[in-house]
Amino acid sequence: MAADRGVVWGGKLDNKLTWLKLGKKPLRYSPGNVSDECDVLELADGRVYFNARSRLEVGYRAYAYSRDGGLKWSRVKFHPQLPESVVDGGLARLPRENVLLMSRPTYQYKNGMPYGGVWSHRRNLTISASFDDGRTWPLARLIHKGPAAYSDLAVLPNGEVCASTKGGRSSGTNRCFWPDSISPGSRSLPH
Repeated sequence: MAADRGVVWGGKLDNKLTWLKLGKKPLRYSPGNVSDECDVLELADGRVYFNARSRLEVGYRAYAYSRDGGLKWSRVKFHPQLPESVVDGGLARLPRENVLLMSRPTYQYKNGMPYGGVWSHRRNLTISASFDDGRTWPLARLIHKGPAAYSDLAVLPNGEVCASTKGGRSSGTNRCFWPDSISPGSRSLPH
């Protein structure tokens, strides 16, 4: 989990309540903090993938990789295929297919430019898919048009993928789908 102000993040060491203090999170720049809300997951090859909202108002999700369980991180990059609205998203991996899924609001200006600065523009929950451990995200599907804030993804034991988001002031949106048709040759995500 990321500590506020970019100090450290920890990884669960065992099945008990023990946490291991690891390296500084990769998004610590001066002055201030680039991000305080992130998602991490272990890739099939054992690396750790870090994906976070950006406070730099660049309009894209930040990401980095670690080969040593989080002690050291690659250089942080901002992904042009993952527009965002400065809000935490959901991240999941389909282990059988080795597909990464990312959920987040993707509000955009009318001219198509991504926007990342005004929290009131948290709209349009979108799920994207990556087939190469997060290097590219060629598929994206809008699953809820309208207010959308924090979101999360879960892969159920039966393989179904569920997305949940806070929407508007008091309501939320939940959607589930079967990932069977998600493949590198797919043109869209399933409905």
